[in-house]
Amino acid sequence: MIQWYHGVRIPCYQYHATLGANGINIANMSLSRNQVGGRALSILNVDSKVDQNALDGILGIEGIQSASTVEL
Repeated sequence: MIQWYHGVRIPCYQYHATLGANGINIANMSLSRNQVGGRALSILNVDSKVDQNALDGILGIEGIQSASTVEL
């Protein structure tokens, strides 16, 4: 799962709780941003597929600009 957000502090528990409520375990997580207060990126490696219900929950969190899944 890839998420973009901009200049907003988003407590990790918000999307962790959303994924956990949908039975999705986070195996690994990477965070990055281009500058202080700038756009940030988080990439989550999860143990199972992120269904549309979970993705909609993530997209409903204030400050999340986009979220998508990538299957490798």
